[in-house]
Amino acid sequence: MTDWSIPNWGEPWHPEVEIPLLRSLAALIEERWPHIHCSTDFATVGAAFIEFYTNGVCIGRACVSVIESGSPHFSCYLGATEDEFHGYNIEAAASVVGHYSDALPDIEA
Repeated sequence: MTDWSIPNWGEPWHPEVEIPLLRSLAALIEERWPHIHCSTDFATVGAAFIEFYTNGVCIGRACVSVIESGSPHFSCYLGATEDEFHGYNIEAAASVVGHYSDALPDIEA
């Protein structure tokens, strides 16, 4: 896992919308893939993230932004900067994380 940096979205921060969306994504992932633990990080003003863990190892991170139409835009970063998902569908975001974790070799903490 590479070091993470906080993206500079240059977009307004909407915690009243973004935090519940990230919690919904975390709940969906943990329900469908019980071996993935999601840890929320709302400590940085202007940014909210979920980190995905398998056996104590961070395998990815996600954030969400709200675009002009009011639609959520999920971004998932999985293992390396080349492994990314960006899209508007929470089901698709959850599936990308879950199937990514299923494709990993067994991770031991």
